[in-house]
Amino acid sequence: MDARRRTLWPAHSRGLLLRACFLAGDDARQAAVAWQAAIDWQDHADMGSFRLLPTLSRRLQDEREDDPLLPRLRGIAKRNWVESRRFLEELKPLLGILRESAIDCMFLGGAALAFDCCPEYAFDFDRAVTLLVRPADGLQAIRQLSAAGWHSVPHLESNLMANYVAAHYTNSMRGGSRLRVELRWRLLPEDCDAAAEAWFWAAARALPLLESPLVLQLDAADHLLWLLAGYGHRDGEQRFERLVDALLRMHCGAPIDWKRFTDGVERFGLAEPVSLAAQALARDGVGLLPADVAAQLPALRRCQRRAIGYQLRTTGPLRAQRFWRLVFRCLHARPGRGPVAALRDFPRFLQYGWRLPKLRAIARAGLVKLREG
Repeated sequence: MDARRRTLWPAHSRGLLLRACFLAGDDARQAAVAWQAAIDWQDHADMGSFRLLPTLSRRLQDEREDDPLLPRLRGIAKRNWVESRRFLEELKPLLGILRESAIDCMFLGGAALAFDCCPEYAFDFDRAVTLLVRPADGLQAIRQLSAAGWHSVPHLESNLMANYVAAHYTNSMRGGSRLRVELRWRLLPEDCDAAAEAWFWAAARALPLLESPLVLQLDAADHLLWLLAGYGHRDGEQRFERLVDALLRMHCGAPIDWKRFTDGVERFGLAEPVSLAAQALARDGVGLLPADVAAQLPALRRCQRRAIGYQLRTTGPLRAQRFWRLVFRCLHARPGRGPVAALRDFPRFLQYGWRLPKLRAIARAGLVKLREG
């Protein structure tokens, strides 16, 4: 047994913890007892399980106040709350830079949960936050942050910025206090074009915690849809973290508008990842979707092209998956363009997406990426 397995909670404990948090009655109680027997507090919790501990604390408190595990769980929840408030304060200068330029933005992922409905949410250790701006504001946001001392990782030359933003969808930037922001200007780069993303922005609302009309949050149904859309693009632990975030979105936040959710699944062809996520949780005995919504998923798989595209991007060798993701991003990079035009533009798309100054550098960069896997 290697060192990693010795220091992490066992994988089978995740299903027990999910049932303890999201089932009811005797099933939840039995799962909680089995989970406590399966883990050793001297080991390290995986991030997905750690994020569930405040939920378990609330469930145990509802069951009985004298559970000996409660003081430990309450301490974890309090620590998470303090860390998330501190993190929010550190992010305010970043938000101020965007506010001065009248750039709308919204948190995605864990930050959207922590600053809206899950104040005890545990952030990743690398202190990264994902921030979405409108497609038309991507270039300006990068320039404003760069002028304020943030730098792109890897480095992005100023004369490549405009073409890079047109070809890609995200840019990693680092600022002071070891902060890292994943700045995005497209929510679903492989499933809808920039024009279609207005559908998400139209339903966004202000984030009350920050008291700024320019800091928004996705509608709860849209946030759940985004979390599940990326399920198939991740490895085992990251998939579990996505499922945990999706369950927290459902159980801790505003009620989900399931009609809007199913409309989004059909509109953007996301029945495949949503079904896979639901099946993964069903194996642990936890339901993801209401029965009537789950019953609609097979009928939403109308577009065979979408299903094939998803399979190409999420199965097979990793190099092939990455190639097909590039292809689909190129197809959706500019609305109104046919597949022939997208194929013609693909070399330029690679050049700008890979931050290369010259078109002829693609071959060498491609070989490097093949060696890296």
